[in-house]
Order: sequence, then C-alpha cells, then structure tokens
Amino acid sequence: MYTTLNFEISTMNEINRSVLYHEAGHAIIARRLGIEIKKIVIGYDEEEDCEGYVETATSFYSVNIFISFASRRYMNSFLNEVRCYVAGYASQLVFAPKRAEKKQSARDFEKAGLFCAYALVTRPIYAHREEVPEVEVILEEVKEMLREPKTRAELFKLARALVRRPEMTGEEIDELLR
Repeated sequence: MYTTLNFEISTMNEINRSVLYHEAGHAIIARRLGIEIKKIVIGYDEEEDCEGYVETATSFYSVNIFISFASRRYMNSFLNEVRCYVAGYASQLVFAPKRAEKKQSARDFEKAGLFCAYALVTRPIYAHREEVPEVEVILEEVKEMLREPKTRAELFKLARALVRRPEMTGEEIDELLR
C-alpha cells in the first residue's frame, strides 16, 4: 500500500531511497518517543560500515544495563531505545520493502533482538520483566506507527530534505517538521 514513492528524488543514483527511509525512520520514531536527536547523516561511514546514521542525545549504552532494568521508568526508556533501533528496518519494510534486508537493517534488528533477549533472560530478577515483548512484536508496533498519516508525512518530508542536505542537526529537523 505505501510502497510507491510519494515524491520524486532527482538524485536517485546518488542517494538510495531505502537509505533515506531507513535513517528518516530512526529519526521520526525517536522524535515521536521524545528522544532528542543530535544529528542525522546520510553518506557512507567507513568506521561504522554504514550508509548513514542518527545520533541521539541518550543511548541505551549510556545507561548501566542493570540499573536500566531496576525500575519500570527505566524499562520504558529501554523499550523506546529498542523501538528506535528497529525503526529504520520497519521504515524500509513499509516504504521500500525490496531493499529492506540490507546489512545495516539486519544489524539494527539483531541489536534490538539482543536487547530484548537480555531483558527476558534477566526477567527472574525483576518482577516487571513480563512487560518485555519480543522484538518482532516491537517491529510490528513501529510499522503501525510509521503508517499513521502524520508520521508518514513527516518521514517523507525529512527524506526529501535529506536529499538536499545529507547532514542535519536535531534543531534543523525540529524546524523542518514544525
């Protein structure tokens, strides 16, 4: 249903639409979940071996994993991080499904799955561990979020802007989407 390109990208040979959707998906879901974006970059990064990335102000890695599971408040933050990890892959599945199985998408999805698996393994330690869904459930939830008209429109708007400006700050993204 949403696999057709809703806008024309004149530099199709230079920037793959799938990469634009992938990174925009991370950014749009992060914004929606209240996670501050520092920047988004489209372009190959040799160090990370990826075609783009979104940098947020906080990261799952910045919180001691044991502390993060100690309370329900941190559990919600943890689940939002997992949602952000799968958002790129989810965006490709919804808007560019033929390109969704690329290495970067698989890596993001694998990381999210490992986070959920760790949470499930530690479940006996904390009573609220039943709240941790499998990563496939989170993926479906994020796909539904991306299909919402406002979210979809924001994703396309950001992807269009990234064609012209392959690096944007969080403030620039906020201004664009106001």
